Amino acid sequence: TGQYAFGNNTVRAAYGQTDTGIDGEDRIDNWRAGYQYNFSKRTLLWAEYIGRSADTPFYGDQDILSIGMRHYF
Repeated sequence: TGQYAFGNNTVRAAYGQTDTGIDGEDRIDNWRAGYQYNFSKRTLLWAEYIGRSADTPFYGDQDILSIGMRHYF
């Protein structure tokens, strides 16, 4: 996991691997990549991608895209 901020921008990334604990099953790879732009100290915009790569009977591949804006009052 890590992030790098420059100016009003922040870039984030993370990777993890999970062992299912079941014999003969593959591990599950998880990753995340995101970007945040700070308009001010109280308002920000972000986009984030979350992915999972798994080929098991209980878990499958998954892709999630999250986009949002936050304003602190």
